[in-house]
Amino acid sequence: MDLQARLDQTRLSSQAPGAGQTLLEQAKQIIFEQLNTNQSLPVSTKLLKLQENFNQQIQAASTLQTNTAETTELPEDTHFLNRLSYGPTPMLREQLTAEGWEALLEQQLDPDNIDTSEIDAALLENFPTLALTAKDIIDAEDVPLIIQVVTELIVSTILRQTYSPAQLYERMVEFWSDHFNMNILDAPLFAFKSTDDREAIRPNALGKFRDLLYANAKSPAMLLYLDNYSNTKDGPNENYARELLELHTLGVNGGYTEEDVVAVSRAFTGWTINPYTYEFLFFFPVHDRRNKEVLGTKIRRTFTGGITDAEQVLDLLASHPSTARFICSKLVRRFVSDQPPTEQIDGLVDELTQVFLDTDGDIKEILRALFNSATFWASKEQKMKRPLDFLTSSIRRLGFEPSENTFRYLFTRLEQMGQIPFYWHAPDGYPDTAAYWTNTAALISRWSSSNEISKFIPANNLLVMLDGADTPNTIIQAVAKALIDRKLGTEERKAIKRKVFAGQKPNQPVSGNPTDYAKIIASIVLGSRYFQQR
Repeated sequence: MDLQARLDQTRLSSQAPGAGQTLLEQAKQIIFEQLNTNQSLPVSTKLLKLQENFNQQIQAASTLQTNTAETTELPEDTHFLNRLSYGPTPMLREQLTAEGWEALLEQQLDPDNIDTSEIDAALLENFPTLALTAKDIIDAEDVPLIIQVVTELIVSTILRQTYSPAQLYERMVEFWSDHFNMNILDAPLFAFKSTDDREAIRPNALGKFRDLLYANAKSPAMLLYLDNYSNTKDGPNENYARELLELHTLGVNGGYTEEDVVAVSRAFTGWTINPYTYEFLFFFPVHDRRNKEVLGTKIRRTFTGGITDAEQVLDLLASHPSTARFICSKLVRRFVSDQPPTEQIDGLVDELTQVFLDTDGDIKEILRALFNSATFWASKEQKMKRPLDFLTSSIRRLGFEPSENTFRYLFTRLEQMGQIPFYWHAPDGYPDTAAYWTNTAALISRWSSSNEISKFIPANNLLVMLDGADTPNTIIQAVAKALIDRKLGTEERKAIKRKVFAGQKPNQPVSGNPTDYAKIIASIVLGSRYFQQR
């Protein structure tokens, strides 16, 4: 059986799509139904313990009640943690206070020395398919297994972002997953994306860009997604070559021509997938051995079988100034600002581009320069949280009641807000600007999610958050401290008192349970600009 026939067996359903339904729509429906019923993803003991420990740390941390400044301005420490991580936790803030932001940054840039054993053990126990290879999955010829593979990768990604202490690492995993985006529902990618995440993205997220580019080019998932597995001298396919230049390296204005796209495509002929192991294979008989020229550089013919044609292209692109500027522009957009370029933003991009070129694309060095720049520290509230960031930062601030409904809730809210991991339909990754995420429907979905999230706050976390507060003024202040590290604006405070505490005196104990009021105020603050910005 040839490769294409084997891949055609990899599907989420033995049934044909319904009338008027595409394969992609069918796949979305299957995954949604699977996660919504919660039957295939039971919550393991270690995962429940992970969530319980996180809640206990929130309750025990001495800095949960921070000294909120008597101003509505965002504190610098919160600005730093909002960008470095998926949101401050009392534990992370305690570390920042004790060691300083420079030391915390250096620790986060060295994830190999961060203890992630608790989250690793919980994921290993709860999501066994994360360790499977594409061969394991395809050879099983088991539709339920393939569905489980997809759902476990999605949910484990959310949990890593929420609970892993290696926060900057997880942010960069997400960044590169967007940069080298693949839609996991694009059959037969179901069987390959977990391996790509495990072997291409994660090992190189804070390494050299050149190594990451090589790993991605040889990833069977990418070979499938952009069709290079079928790129031969007699049947050329330019999909991967075009996206390699436009999205992965030079950028759309990076100076390449249509002739360069053709030449790059020819260089990558023969880069395919082994039909028996489902690993990368260079198949020399279908390689185009004619002379090639890319970006004015002649690709040297060698006696090593032709694979070096594409490797020369990757080396050329990895060290090209246009690549350096394109990657650094995207990092600035992710970590600093998505506002129209200013002199300060352009200056930072110039600085980081030079660091990229001087260090052969060392991602750690680029991030170190970025977080140490004056432009970064002057960029408060110039980013809006994307839905996944909003959800994870809410849990990191407030905790989450462990239950068997955990996965169902996370998936449903993200589906409604429009950012399930690995679901973006195009190869450019989820948008990274506020404009995309601030339409009316998206904002209504966020406000609805804010209300739902507040219902899952553990009772003991609420009690610690209130710290005895029992009047309208002190309850509002306590919630603001816990969620945004500053005061709400005067008009917001007045509005809350009018709507939530109607008829009650601001400095007298409330008529009811203070925790009930705290939940309502938490839902309001979570939906406010103070929390939505980062």
